[in-house]
Formats: sequence, structure tokens, C-alpha cells
Amino acid sequence: MERALMIWLEDCIAKKIPNSGNLIKQKALKIYEHLRNIVPSYAGLENHSFVASKGWFKKLKKKRYILHNIKFQGEQASTNAEAAENYKLKLARIINEGGYSPDQNFNADETALYWKKLPFRTFIWRNQRRAQGFKPSKERITLHVCSNLSGSLMIEPMIINRS
Repeated sequence: MERALMIWLEDCIAKKIPNSGNLIKQKALKIYEHLRNIVPSYAGLENHSFVASKGWFKKLKKKRYILHNIKFQGEQASTNAEAAENYKLKLARIINEGGYSPDQNFNADETALYWKKLPFRTFIWRNQRRAQGFKPSKERITLHVCSNLSGSLMIEPMIINRS
């Protein structure tokens, strides 16, 4: 059952699908029930049932498969690297066929500046178990920048206060 669970988890990771401890435990229960239905005497446990407890999950992630929890950052998970590479070739072909110069090719992008953002981590004394939480500020400005490929023309940055 755990091998099948790890195959499912590898698939989720490859597809950049986020998962949590509860989701993994629920999937483990479904896999276990499925295996019991396929093979009624599954591992000789006809009269026993599997419970995806906190202890089971802790041993699974710490001892058997060494899993750890991370925080997604940025929009990296939403990119399609293969499509981006294909578009580079397509764009180069369009520029060459159209006879466009570097002065005629522009690129624009936007970024957010969180000007009241506090850090997500803090230092506390060893004898303290936790620090008081807070609701992080979401106040930001959006900065829009644009330039041509040669760098000869840089459009003045535009600031968007609220979207």
C-alpha cells in the first residue's frame, strides 16, 4: 500500500500538485481499501483494518521515506518550460521573417512590491515554545517596466497603487 502511495505522491510532485498530510492519509486509506477489495486476504489481515493515524504518517515521512514539508514560492509551479522553449523558437522565426530590428522588439513585465510585509520567520528564546502570530499585511504597489531589446528606449516605470 505504501509503495502505491509513494507512486501517487511522485506523480503529484511531477505534476506540481500541492498535497498535505491529511490528503496523503486519505489517499492511503483509499489505496488500502482498494487493495482489500482486489485481494480479500490482503497480507493476511482479513480481520484487521488500517488506520492512517498521526503516528503512522510521522513514521512514514520521517523513517521510511524521509519526506519534508516545504513552502511554495513564487509562480514557478505555474510555468510550462517546454512551451516557453518552443515559443522562443517561434518568436525568433517571426522576428527574422518580419525583418524586425532590436529597436522594434519590446518586453514588458510587472512585479509587486510589498512595502509593509513582515518576515515569515523569527528568532525566539530556547525556553519559549512559540511566538505570537500576526496577520501579514497585503498592501503592495505593482511596478510595470518596459524596454526595447537594444536597450535604447526604456519606458518610464508605471506604478499601480491598487489593481
